[in-house]
Amino acid sequence: MGSRLFEDLDYQLWVLIQQTRDVITKVREREMAKHGLTFIQSAVMFVINSNGGQATSTNISDWLLREQHTVSSTLSRMTRDGLVYKVKNRARHGELTVGLTEKGKEALKNIENIETIKGLLSVIPEEDRQRLFSQLKSVRDKALTYLSLEKTAPYP
Repeated sequence: MGSRLFEDLDYQLWVLIQQTRDVITKVREREMAKHGLTFIQSAVMFVINSNGGQATSTNISDWLLREQHTVSSTLSRMTRDGLVYKVKNRARHGELTVGLTEKGKEALKNIENIETIKGLLSVIPEEDRQRLFSQLKSVRDKALTYLSLEKTAPYP
């Protein structure tokens, strides 16, 4: 006895999006492990670098759509590992500003040129990539409204 749910195109698409996200995340995790990093650490370093070399924990949380406590734990581990430094921002009631240490900058340089992302997406023609980008951004932003978030994700 089959479920009509499994015949529903929207459900099939949702499952495919989840499977795709999970498998490309595993690919990236393996790639980062070769450099002694986790997927989330590489993402945090990307955010910091994209913000001119410094970011607040709130910026990072917003960009990565992660809970503040998750980002805080990651930043603590990264500080312990010598990848980032934290400075309390007195003008913003002690909010933390985070930057990359020399070790963090070197780690980021080592992972910036990894071609796996381009390789994975190369199966999609450029014109279709632009359309997919727009469509996924719309779905992400709609999902944010379901969470009652009044802002959109700052990137991209």
